[in-house]
Amino acid sequence: MIPKTADATASGLPAPLSWLLVVCVLLASPASQSEMVDEDTWEVKPGDTVESISRVFYPDDPDKAFRLQRELVVDNPQVFLDVDAPSSLNPGDRLTIPAFAAGRARELFEAGPPEAETVPETPALEAAAEQAESTLPFIFSGEWSGSITPEIQYFWETPRAGPDYHVDLSIAFEPEYYLSWKNGDQAFNFVPFFRVDQRDSNRTHFDLRELNWLLVIGDLDFLLGVSKVFWGVTEFVHLVDIVNQTDGVENIDGEEKLGQPMAKLLWLQDWGSLQFFVLPYFRERTFPGPDARLRTVIPVDTGQTQFESSLESWHVDFAVRATTIVGPLDAALSQFVGTSRDPEFLPGTNAAGQPVLIPRYNQMAQTGLELQSILGDWLLKFEGIYQDNPVEDFFAAVGGFEYTLVGIFQSAVDLGIVSEYAYDGRTERLVSPFDNDLFLGLRFAFNDVQSTEILAGGSIDLETAARTFRVEASRRFGESWKLDLELQIFDNVSEKDPLFGFEDDDFLRLDFGYFF
Repeated sequence: MIPKTADATASGLPAPLSWLLVVCVLLASPASQSEMVDEDTWEVKPGDTVESISRVFYPDDPDKAFRLQRELVVDNPQVFLDVDAPSSLNPGDRLTIPAFAAGRARELFEAGPPEAETVPETPALEAAAEQAESTLPFIFSGEWSGSITPEIQYFWETPRAGPDYHVDLSIAFEPEYYLSWKNGDQAFNFVPFFRVDQRDSNRTHFDLRELNWLLVIGDLDFLLGVSKVFWGVTEFVHLVDIVNQTDGVENIDGEEKLGQPMAKLLWLQDWGSLQFFVLPYFRERTFPGPDARLRTVIPVDTGQTQFESSLESWHVDFAVRATTIVGPLDAALSQFVGTSRDPEFLPGTNAAGQPVLIPRYNQMAQTGLELQSILGDWLLKFEGIYQDNPVEDFFAAVGGFEYTLVGIFQSAVDLGIVSEYAYDGRTERLVSPFDNDLFLGLRFAFNDVQSTEILAGGSIDLETAARTFRVEASRRFGESWKLDLELQIFDNVSEKDPLFGFEDDDFLRLDFGYFF
């Protein structure tokens, strides 16, 4: 799909698409390969999956291989947080090997290149170090990491509503402190997030993404504090992802989430896992302010927020999720009871008598089903929910496939062809933007250490012919830098569509983050 209006360049392409072409060429430049790091860390190589890694460790023991698959996902949330499937990995990612497989990991490492020589510690110094670590683990064992990410957004059209500007600058800071002790049976994680935005005061905000303590006792993992949980398998719409609230000022795609206070119990078994959640505090959704682009035509007034429950944000919610693997099929069944993360919008006025939308959060119960199966080069995905709420009980589903062409044109590049269809049974169109929509996309995985990826695709509403087009691309530079690109275009959006306010907010976004 071609943008509706844009300045022409000398090449004849619209300016944003010319920039996109330049950046994609930069993203696609070649890079080197990866290798094993040390005796407890696996560095992902091109073509690696969770299943293939587990077979390297335990080629003749399916039970241990299955356990390793599960525990790799649990022990490496920093790697699996933003992917749709545990089998999908990026070259260059580093996986911490679970404690039960430490002996086998040491054997594999010692069979490879020899370990670099180190100066051995004397027994006295070694004992003193162990005593110090046991007494003051937070000082001796914690690790700081994080990112500082400047961002520029460019809008090339005049907005339908709100302020008329074309460039918005911001910077985000997300440090992380992680500590584990008692051989990994206990851990502490702290991830604050802060953004300063040039235009939108609501987007200048602070959030605790993570602040939690983890205790592992055998097959039980207990987490207490603030954390993020992702449910779902599909690419374009995440229906079952209900635990964390959406951070609506970060991005309109719904991928960014606020930290959620919780107590979580995970029980791992050979057949799969059970997760239990107690969610004692509700987080309201964040919305762009009156000085922002990418907002609704009528602004949302969070100062007049309403709740169905008299306890408001202090209503205690509950969730449970069971997962299992049967042959090539991964399945998950979930149940959530509590405050809806998606508000109902009521018409109202603010103190100045201007029209506003007032968010109201109702109580609801939602049952979710996730199915995923890898059949050769095919990846089949499905998410479905049934929700019982005071406004309207409904069923919604999204499903489709991804077919991967491995090593196109005799190169290391894999091409994935993605197609999904979304259905929403609610009768009110203004509630969901994807009620009868078809999604098509192409995913390029360059299988390099720089983790270069490009996902280009779009959607079409089969009833109104409203269309969207989106490109997401990313690439690492060296050990510390990463470039992210996002292009979003809206076209032919009707007044009855929730995306109507964005029709003239096509944008190009560039993030160039420094990771430490």
